[in-house]
Amino acid sequence: MKHSFVRKLSLVLALLTVLTSCMTMLVGCGKRGEYRDFKYSVAGTQATIRLAVDGKNGKLSDEYLSSVANVCGTILTKLEGTLSSRNEASQVYALNSNISMMLGADDTLISVLQAADRITNITDGAYDYALGTLTELWNVAGGGPVPSSSDINYATVHSGSDKFKISGTTVTKLDGMAKIDLDGIIGGYAAQEILNYLETTDVQYGIISIGDTVSVYGDKPKNETYKIGLPDPQSDGKVIGYMYLTSGFVSVAGSHENYFEADGVRYHSIIDSSTGYPADSGIVSVAVHTTNGASADALSTAFFVMGVEKSLELYRSGDIEFEAVFVTEDGRVITTPGLNNDTFQLTSSGYKLEKTEK
Repeated sequence: MKHSFVRKLSLVLALLTVLTSCMTMLVGCGKRGEYRDFKYSVAGTQATIRLAVDGKNGKLSDEYLSSVANVCGTILTKLEGTLSSRNEASQVYALNSNISMMLGADDTLISVLQAADRITNITDGAYDYALGTLTELWNVAGGGPVPSSSDINYATVHSGSDKFKISGTTVTKLDGMAKIDLDGIIGGYAAQEILNYLETTDVQYGIISIGDTVSVYGDKPKNETYKIGLPDPQSDGKVIGYMYLTSGFVSVAGSHENYFEADGVRYHSIIDSSTGYPADSGIVSVAVHTTNGASADALSTAFFVMGVEKSLELYRSGDIEFEAVFVTEDGRVITTPGLNNDTFQLTSSGYKLEKTEK
């Protein structure tokens, strides 16, 4: 699937660089805001939560903000301990081992699997939460090597969401070789959980950045927007443009961050379940904006696999609401109809902007 939850640091740092330079100026408009940043490391992944000092009922003390941040850290630790396929104490790790059925699965695991299953169905498997056998075989984070075609075919047969059944709090594995891989959704789900908690606190607004998902929340003064920089897939550390948001989640998937090269060919980590190979849809990067963190994360993976036209077909179907920015191999930046000059700005001269019609 997408970048491993434990290896998304480089992409999130590209996003955070823009956030750090822009957010302290309230996106360059209005008076300066004041924030406290809290950084976390969960199983090797860096997360940053930026909390406004301005509270719902006045200024917030450092003690109060620290207490909120501690709860956020606890939420992240619990999610990693439940959902990571690399944590030997997690339920996902147990499911990927030699068991056929899990009774009384954790509510969080069931919730994530249900969200993942929904996106899997909506995208006809372009995103699939059960490609663990394939992603382990490719071992992109470990530098390969390129698997044999026979091994890929074997792993493909034993991959896919149809190998699992979810009923209540019971998860049944129908194929003993199948494995769950939630890397393409866990960052967005975690951001959603953090946002849900922050809405119960006195923190008025801020930013959540986990993996390749960024969320903005709350009501800023004077209805000001957040300026979210999208990484340029052809240039390290630079941005291709900006999204301007007042709420929601943005998740990015790309072929330029997590890959290895062999015989002059680049093999990235986003696997096409229909072929068993890294996706080759003509897209090099896609950013998705939705009101739900898990959906943003999983859809960005799906659209990278589906390509622009199929993704736009889903947009027009109305089955799920989102906006997206697609960056193609031939240097085009294509936006969905809901994005306009007020919500997206292309700043790199190396690309051509194309706006699509409804």
